[in-house]
Amino acid sequence: MATEIWAKEVAGSGLTINILNPGAGANTPGMALEMREASRQGRIPRLVEPDEMVPPLLWLVSSSADTVHGWRFDANLWDATIDPRLAARAAGRTAGLVLHGAGDWP
Repeated sequence: MATEIWAKEVAGSGLTINILNPGAGANTPGMALEMREASRQGRIPRLVEPDEMVPPLLWLVSSSADTVHGWRFDANLWDATIDPRLAARAAGRTAGLVLHGAGDWP
């Protein structure tokens, strides 16, 4: 939610604010060994490897993303085998809170 607020505050200033997250648990030293083992065994979703963060990060800091503002990207959805602009469209969505099922409330 902070990303959405910051993006709104600097809109039109030339500064762009976006977020890149793994999109799932990340296989880093901070991840519990039990979670790593469960991922390897397929008992939980696959953990994102740190190097999977590199392609979307490189695109975000490139001039190709200069007009991208207020978005969040999930590295686990990024397809590094296609044009980065297309990968960004597939792995991105606007930053901010998404209320699922809000329309179902009375």
